[in-house]
Amino acid sequence: MSDSSSDVVLVLYLDDDSDWLSLVETYLERERDCLSVRGVTNPEVALEILNTRPIDMVLSDFEMPDINGLDFLDQVRPDHPNIPFILYTGHGGDGFAGKARSRGATEYFQKRSDPGHFSILATRILTICKERK
Repeated sequence: MSDSSSDVVLVLYLDDDSDWLSLVETYLERERDCLSVRGVTNPEVALEILNTRPIDMVLSDFEMPDINGLDFLDQVRPDHPNIPFILYTGHGGDGFAGKARSRGATEYFQKRSDPGHFSILATRILTICKERK
């Protein structure tokens, strides 16, 4: 977990949909007090944050206008080869999940709007970060 506090998991979330981004930030932080989610809509800003702040996990949408999530992952991996990366999208299925993992994603998680979904996502984030610690 981050150097700043072993009790807080810092998640960087990239998504071009600012309404969904805000919803995910709110729900994840409500689900687990130990999650701190920093949402951004711009991939360049996301890379700047990764290079200047301790981040425990990257959560990224796939379909965005400037870059897709797999290409963003390709930009993250050279400088951050071990940071957990969840591709979080409404796109794809099992085949897409395999492609995401083969490109270096830690996990593929499909977006859903039911509240129970955020509890599962929060648990998965914490589990992955604990396994990487």
